[in-house]
Amino acid sequence: GDDGDGAEMEAASATPFWDEGITGKGQVVAVSDSGLDTDNCYFWDSEREVSKDDVGTVDMENRKVVQYFTYADDLDEDGHGTHCAAIIAGHKSVDGKTETDGMADGIAKDAKVAFFDLGRWGPLSQAGRKASTTIPADKGQVLDVGASVGAKIHSASWGGRGGSYNQMARQFDQLLHLDPDMLLVVAAGNTGYDGYKGEFDVPQSMLSPAISKNVLSVGASNAPGNGDGIDVIAYFSSRGPTPYDSIGPHVIAPGNEIESAGASPTEMGECDSANVLKGGTSMACPAVAGTAALARQYFMDGFSPTGEMTEGDQFTPSAYLLKAVLINGGQAMSGVDNVSFKKPSQPYDSNQGFGRVSLLQSLPLRGQNWINALVKDREVVEDGATMTYEVTIDTENRCTMTEMRATLVWVDPPGTDGCTKCLINDLDLLVTETESSKMYFPNGRRSPDTDNNVERVIVTTPKHGDKFTISVTATNLDREEQEFALIVTGCITYEGDRADLGTPLAGSRSTNSGSTKLTGSLMVAAVALLTSLSLVMKD
Repeated sequence: GDDGDGAEMEAASATPFWDEGITGKGQVVAVSDSGLDTDNCYFWDSEREVSKDDVGTVDMENRKVVQYFTYADDLDEDGHGTHCAAIIAGHKSVDGKTETDGMADGIAKDAKVAFFDLGRWGPLSQAGRKASTTIPADKGQVLDVGASVGAKIHSASWGGRGGSYNQMARQFDQLLHLDPDMLLVVAAGNTGYDGYKGEFDVPQSMLSPAISKNVLSVGASNAPGNGDGIDVIAYFSSRGPTPYDSIGPHVIAPGNEIESAGASPTEMGECDSANVLKGGTSMACPAVAGTAALARQYFMDGFSPTGEMTEGDQFTPSAYLLKAVLINGGQAMSGVDNVSFKKPSQPYDSNQGFGRVSLLQSLPLRGQNWINALVKDREVVEDGATMTYEVTIDTENRCTMTEMRATLVWVDPPGTDGCTKCLINDLDLLVTETESSKMYFPNGRRSPDTDNNVERVIVTTPKHGDKFTISVTATNLDREEQEFALIVTGCITYEGDRADLGTPLAGSRSTNSGSTKLTGSLMVAAVALLTSLSLVMKD
């Protein structure tokens, strides 16, 4: 749109981040799943065969798949893994060389994939062949895929029983605590509906490791055009809270009736005719992982803090900053689509957590939105100390965001098996309006949060000139200091602010309602929810 003086900015495009050059380029996303059909046109490289082995051979020159670890086998007969990986990073190429726009291009279409195959099928001679999911006893083996090529986002659309803070949840919390740059995005599960009992809204039905503290857990909404669309949670999406009473799932993304690449192991170069529709939190999870890859590229290419690529602003974000970004912009859902009836839902409840991911509400992007952000990564607070950040509301420019949001995230040490109060290091986020001394506590509470290592405050209607102090207090640590990330968004200014939001425009619009489309081209159609791959594979 024309952004000259007095001219109105056009509404953001359907693919705002792609249009600004943020397509996942330079990012490698790790995926653990049933397998990957590497010669499907969304992954096929006709000039370089994918190295498939159990030693982790890497080929960064391959068009899409740079590593394929054959833990279970080396193919995808079910199609679950191919579908999920394409949602993240599929990019169509009919000849395996030249890329074109495809119906099932992924969210981060120019990212590459490192794959860990954990799906195994019975012998061809076996009657009633079934798929099984094989998870290594050493969970670190899963997260090692892509490590040598800098894959710091891992998508896991699988899980097991999550009724307590169990060994799997603890192991992943330990691994992520040791590697705070690794973001593990996990599907919450499809057990929000109990088909045997005919029971909707099953509480505490999230699987493990989605219940881990340091992951980003993902529930599913309907797809655009399906019922009430992306603003309602799908009936099957697993519900929180976690067994230790923290918020879950963290975020929501479209996951019901999603079109993506299909697997045809006996064909080479199969393309859109092989696409299939699947539904589940399995599909929502890679949508968020792909979005995280866009956010990671945003920071690594130097788009923060100005919203424009700026030389000298490049940095590599921590996983907890990416988690904070995605949670900070979460949009409120209107309810749960329980097929024959709709159940109300509010932010922070056991259905939606922090709401539907919307990257355009999470990060400034000049030419696509007019918001500002204060971003702090790898900040360090000492036990008992408080760090403060001052912001002032400025609406006398193009900024159209009516809310101010602040989100704090840190990586917590693992709890003990079976713990019911599992938070080890307790940081507290508090937002205070300077003039009135009004205090805003996080996560919809009226007092400090002692259960979550994710805390968000939304000030709904700040006025021009209002001043706020955002404080982070290390209330109780098991060590001398704790690292954290903080993002604040809104019509804000702060010391050192370099963003230029220009002069006001006539007829400007609020950006709070969110783009009606998740960044990328998730293709959808109205068909019935497909059946699951297995009891633990969440499709």
